[in-house]
Amino acid sequence: MAFSGRTSIKWLKTNVYRHSVAFARFSSFCVLMALLPTTPLRASSTSDLSSEEKAVLNPLQSIMDGLAQGNHELIRAQLFPGGMATLIRGGKPLQLSWDAFVDRLPKAGTTKYEEVLSHPVIYIDHDIAAIWVPYTFTVDGKIHHCGTDIATLFKQDGHWLITGIADNSRADCSDK
Repeated sequence: MAFSGRTSIKWLKTNVYRHSVAFARFSSFCVLMALLPTTPLRASSTSDLSSEEKAVLNPLQSIMDGLAQGNHELIRAQLFPGGMATLIRGGKPLQLSWDAFVDRLPKAGTTKYEEVLSHPVIYIDHDIAAIWVPYTFTVDGKIHHCGTDIATLFKQDGHWLITGIADNSRADCSDK
């Protein structure tokens, strides 16, 4: 197609504008579509979770229950063999085998430890899942630290098991 003078300028203005508007609309649509399936709804409480989301959260909550009870066997029962915990303390990662992780946790005693999970975000795809959940850790009812727990899970024989845990910790909790 040959262009000459005014025709080519008019054609360029018309088509560049039309294509840029179409491209902008298409780009916005692509961004929206890319975000929709991966943007989770944050549950305001566990009552807002589906039955499968509750099943995914249960092993992590059972670890918290085991921590409160000083029950290492309850904690071990939630862990998939060969997994690891990565704890971020003072900005430095500490990677632990499951045995080393559980051995770090307090056993039953007079001191009351509790880690309270709030507003979990849960992703599930068939037999794998992930949890992102803020927590507050208390010792004898007083806030000691807070942070975020992240857990990955695998569904084996109808039961969710934790394959990995990562968490961070800070003392500057707003509720303190």
